[in-house]
Amino acid sequence: MAVISPSSFDPVRRYVSVRLAQGVPLVDADWNESDDIRRFELRAFVRWFVGDGVPAGNDGFRVEAVAAPANKIDFRIKAGGDAAPLSAGRMFVDGLEAFILADTLFTAQPLHTSQPGAAALAARWGVPVIGAITAAATPLLIYLDVWERLVTPTEDATLILAGLGTESCSRLKREWAVRVRSAAGGFVVPKAGDADFLPGHSYAALARVDRSTVQEISAATLANARRTGLEMSSRRDLEQLIGDTFGTGYTTDGTGTRQLPYSIRDVLNGVLRDRPAVTASVTRFSGEPYNLPIGIAQGLANQLFWVHVNGPDRFLATGTVAADGTTTRPPDLFQFTGVLNVTSLAYQRLGSGIQRVFYTGQSGSSKLFSRRTDNSGVWQAPENSSSGADSDTGVSATLLANGSAQIAWIGISGGVPTQTIFTQNFPADGSAPGPIVAAGTVADTQARVVIVPGPQLIAFEQVGGNLQLETKTMNGGAWPGAWTPLATLPASAVRDLAAGFISPGRLWLTYALTAAGGTRLFGRTYEAGLLGEVRLIAPEATAPRYPNVVVAGGNASIFYQDGNALKQVSFVTQI
Repeated sequence: MAVISPSSFDPVRRYVSVRLAQGVPLVDADWNESDDIRRFELRAFVRWFVGDGVPAGNDGFRVEAVAAPANKIDFRIKAGGDAAPLSAGRMFVDGLEAFILADTLFTAQPLHTSQPGAAALAARWGVPVIGAITAAATPLLIYLDVWERLVTPTEDATLILAGLGTESCSRLKREWAVRVRSAAGGFVVPKAGDADFLPGHSYAALARVDRSTVQEISAATLANARRTGLEMSSRRDLEQLIGDTFGTGYTTDGTGTRQLPYSIRDVLNGVLRDRPAVTASVTRFSGEPYNLPIGIAQGLANQLFWVHVNGPDRFLATGTVAADGTTTRPPDLFQFTGVLNVTSLAYQRLGSGIQRVFYTGQSGSSKLFSRRTDNSGVWQAPENSSSGADSDTGVSATLLANGSAQIAWIGISGGVPTQTIFTQNFPADGSAPGPIVAAGTVADTQARVVIVPGPQLIAFEQVGGNLQLETKTMNGGAWPGAWTPLATLPASAVRDLAAGFISPGRLWLTYALTAAGGTRLFGRTYEAGLLGEVRLIAPEATAPRYPNVVVAGGNASIFYQDGNALKQVSFVTQI
């Protein structure tokens, strides 16, 4: 059994070295203080000048979903490296470097409550067991717990000197465990005063899990929370960055005082407010027809949905585009039944977390249906919301301030000069929808309509040989009779229309027109009764279709189908 003198190291005393003197006994406290000084200075440097995270070229401690049904209580912790010491998976936490040599399941950790002997091991180490995950509609934070403990020859027989049969010096060993805590109060690691905070332990976030609607840990609900790509920048890197940003002649003086009267960000945002930038298109998914793509913002990521065609069958597919552009494609959510084809698609996540998908499909004639999840995230049977017209088409949906969804679509009937636009409200709690309301008429069977918060309707229709863009806003729970014209465009065939508010009172419109021998996507703003300039946002030589606007942080992402690819362009108003 190791007998070790109490630690004499105190960083406040500012000792930086232990100096051995002649005629002075060498005691264990001096030896240990010398090593503690070295450890403290290395840890302080890493903590303050490198920070928490994973080094560049490494992917240690990445959290990965496992297959159902285990994904409700388990996940995989990826090594992100190999077993070699210099290339093993690793992560810095509060200046401490933790290693992971092989992939492991959360529930396979020796301290996990499901493992035999976990309680006894936790008692020996003086730490709590790792609690099991319970299914609940609450977000989770997955985090890394790092600490150090003493190992003596009693535990590790290799610390016995074989030639002498006596024990050698004890060792300090760095341990880690991956734990999970509720993130109902925010995605933060334990801090002093919290019930799960332990003195001498350091914590860093690994992943966030959004279980507000689906009580599982999946690619769709997981979001990386690690800081990755850690490395020390050189003076040359800084000079290159300054030169590319400010041009030649600009230098830093080491004071940290701003040298410019205006930040470049403020100047760029001023320019973007007058003329927003449209980025080049980027392919997010490819290899199949991504019919009727729609999306919603999920924090810094975008969750997309589309109709997956597999022979005669149609499925609701989903995918996620993270902030860094990486994509995930989980299994399809459900099969559309009772329809031969899906002709329009809309999605909303209600204020209660319930998801609803709205679609029109050919079942004899084109009818309107919806499907919703229950509280556990399971999709329910289709509900018929058809208007009674000969054909329902072009459904769109928006989320209102009370957490309910409002949808709009066009009912087409033969033998009549006008077509009717209908709306319907779906309560946030998933209860029965409200009545179907006739919101207005259009005189064009090829008209397009979209609904945005307000609720407000925006429509395109042929009027007097020209295209007319028009709107109306619900007032006092009723739709006004007349449309308010927004703009008149030269005659052309409208293929698609989408819209979204990028800021209060500022609307971004995207529409597809057949012009110059093909289909082109255009975009423009609408603010204070004025339309901005027309911007070509998808100049593909093929036929871009089905644009959908996803708004986050004052900017808009437009997702659309282009042949066998799902593409994205961004409409940037601020950075």
